[in-house]
Amino acid sequence: MIYQSENLSDVLNQVRNEFNFEVVKRPLVGSLNEGSETVPTDWFACFRDDTFEPVGPGSVKDGYVPHTTEDVVTLVEAAIDGFGKGVTEVKTDFDNGHCVLITPSSEYQRKVSGKDIVFPRLLIQAGLGGSSSFRCTLGLYRSLCANLELFKTHKSFSVSIRHTRHLPNRIDDLRASFAGLQEGWVNLEGVIDRANQREVEIADILNKIYPQPTEQASQRSVTIHRDRTRDIVNRLFQERNRGGYGLTEQGKATAWELFNAVQGYQLHDAIQRGKRSDLQRAILANNTPAVRKAEELLLAA
Repeated sequence: MIYQSENLSDVLNQVRNEFNFEVVKRPLVGSLNEGSETVPTDWFACFRDDTFEPVGPGSVKDGYVPHTTEDVVTLVEAAIDGFGKGVTEVKTDFDNGHCVLITPSSEYQRKVSGKDIVFPRLLIQAGLGGSSSFRCTLGLYRSLCANLELFKTHKSFSVSIRHTRHLPNRIDDLRASFAGLQEGWVNLEGVIDRANQREVEIADILNKIYPQPTEQASQRSVTIHRDRTRDIVNRLFQERNRGGYGLTEQGKATAWELFNAVQGYQLHDAIQRGKRSDLQRAILANNTPAVRKAEELLLAA
């Protein structure tokens, strides 16, 4: 679901409507000799109370208390208020937990160079099934390549909130915690600017992210490495042409455009489309070793 509004109350009510169910904890039972007789166990699991489908990665302990929809709404409200300047859009998703992607006001948009424009995004993740914390991560949307990017290079890019009861009663504390993400956006702008001014050798960086096959490697491994390198370089040049800027020296790129080419490849080409939503695919892509390595080499330096 995507919902657009500048009215905070409307946004929060829409989040409530999209997550119009609760997650409950239920005991698990076993069967005797594959028969109909059941026996209690010490294990529990989380289930949706509307569809009764299990959620979360596995069983939970007796003392585990699932968070509520209102907890998620509280996190969304605190993130919007803490970051400041309102919100223009929210996107919700549920996959073993609640995810809300928040688009802050367009006042925050940043022109990198040419037609390359980036917009901040706030991702709230409230996992289920033993998760001990909620997390709000600062990222960006790059319209040039339709990439949703999330970062781990600086502590101001994320906020972790302990999974406790009565979260709505802590709204003021949560607002204060999320307020630091505004500074994170300023830091991220600096990261982008430095990466956009730094020249790198394309082949050298790609071989560090995706090591070249050894002499003993199969022909299939060699072909995969060759084709992947070709696809990433093609993506880089396509985005460079669309953006109307970039290096022209053969074999070189800015650290910024090469990072986006790698991240875009992992998001749009490497991950198969299927039952996953676009948001879940973006989260998965940004957590791949390749993207984390690219961030380390191209953005953190």
